[in-house]
Amino acid sequence: MKQLCGPGYAVDIEDGPVLWYFYKFSLAAEQGDVTMMEMGSSSERQDDFNVKRQKALDHCQEMIDWYGKHKWWQRVYYQVSQLMAIVLSGITPILILIDQLPEVIQAIPPAIVTMLVGLGGIYQWKENWLQYAQTHETLKNEKLKFETRAGNYGFRLNETTALDRFVTRVSDITLGEVTEWQQRMRETSAAMGEGMDFDDTVD
Repeated sequence: MKQLCGPGYAVDIEDGPVLWYFYKFSLAAEQGDVTMMEMGSSSERQDDFNVKRQKALDHCQEMIDWYGKHKWWQRVYYQVSQLMAIVLSGITPILILIDQLPEVIQAIPPAIVTMLVGLGGIYQWKENWLQYAQTHETLKNEKLKFETRAGNYGFRLNETTALDRFVTRVSDITLGEVTEWQQRMRETSAAMGEGMDFDDTVD
């Protein structure tokens, strides 16, 4: 006796339970294939999201490291130049009182102080130090909020929306800092009577 058990399947029950269970196993396997395909597609989407998330976090960390290193150097340049200016300014009157010293040597400390002041005005070590420090801390705070889903990244947002918001926010922070730096450089250039273009000077 034949029994139709599914599209294209006809199992003779009289052939025994082995054939019947073989059919049931095959049908379950086919249904399982569909489920596995759906799970695989979902897994691929999740893997793709994880890759994008890691790239965003790595980029943010690169920016944090960059600003952390450069704020340190800008602070060093500023503080060393200020210390040298103070020391040389204090030495100058003493050198002037020493009659045996040639006038050229007596004029060296004031000349160095003048150069230090000029270089500080051009490269703006103090302003860069403070700006880089602020951007550094802002990026660190933004990364922490994203990783802990705090603030604007609360759990009411889905993961994709939170990631998009994080990427946009990091870009806004870095581009905002670059724009402000370019504006300060233009103002300095204008004050010195130079027409330098700083649009392409940022690495």
